[in-house]
Amino acid sequence: AAGSWYTLYLTYTLRMLGIDFLPLPILLVYYALFLVFMVFFLRLVDHIVMLDSFQQESRKHPGGNAPQEM
Repeated sequence: AAGSWYTLYLTYTLRMLGIDFLPLPILLVYYALFLVFMVFFLRLVDHIVMLDSFQQESRKHPGGNAPQEM
């Protein structure tokens, strides 16, 4: 269901842009580029979130030392 919805959305968007039909190879290339971009974007967000949580941890313990376990 999700795949067909995505295809409908894609064709609708292409028609809005004035492109009625793209050859399949070009569409696959665009799709691959989109996937690569999404992976890169998610990794970037993950990296930022990790940095943010790391800063919060260091804020909790002034001096930058990890909490000593008894």
